[in-house]
Amino acid sequence: MNYVYLLRCADGTLYCGWTNDLPARVAAHNSGSGAKYTRSRLPVELVYFEEYEDRQEAMSREWHIKHMSRVQKLRLVEEKQRDVIGKPAADRKGVSEMNDTIRLVTEEDYDALFKLWNSSPECRRALNPIDDSREGIAKYLKRNPKTCFAAVSEGRIIGVILSGHDGRRGIIHHLCVHPDFRRMGIAKHLVSSAEEALQKEGIQKVFGLVFKDNDTANAFWEAQGYPARTNLNYRNKSLNENIPTGE
Repeated sequence: MNYVYLLRCADGTLYCGWTNDLPARVAAHNSGSGAKYTRSRLPVELVYFEEYEDRQEAMSREWHIKHMSRVQKLRLVEEKQRDVIGKPAADRKGVSEMNDTIRLVTEEDYDALFKLWNSSPECRRALNPIDDSREGIAKYLKRNPKTCFAAVSEGRIIGVILSGHDGRRGIIHHLCVHPDFRRMGIAKHLVSSAEEALQKEGIQKVFGLVFKDNDTANAFWEAQGYPARTNLNYRNKSLNENIPTGE
């Protein structure tokens, strides 16, 4: 499959290109080994793409998009986003899903999940040796078999979200996307999948915990419609000496 795509650069400009491996190409751009134009405008975010069986057709479409005005390019992005948002999660295939699959997490995924959570320091710091052990995750999945999701690309888990509820409120844990696959909208799809699954189980309100100094995560959750509560204090008590209470 061939792809024509648009990236939004850090300075707000749009870059158009084509490739036959979209996740790898976006990752290459963000690593600084992509196009010269994007190298000085990192990070970039995938905001639009089209699929073509024929390479020449894709290259021709790339040429046409490159010669569009900025307004015309933005219109493409907006139309694609409206199309994706209007579809059920299971049917979405657009701005951020590409050829990846979002499926339920199983106990057999543990090794891949643990490796993923340890792929970045901001995810690793949220782990504890009891709740996030193989046994701990298995227990969580037994309680919440239909609300935890993994994003899979070519057989590899590249994103995960755990969510569950007590019958009254939903809670989200351990949202993580591998650093090589960020800024593709994968996290947004994981959150949407978890929200829809929780709604099906009768949950009307969801919360999550984010480290105060994780500016990127806080900005992401704000953009997803999760404002910070300023009128509450979060209090917790550890019932296991191996699980720290926290600061």
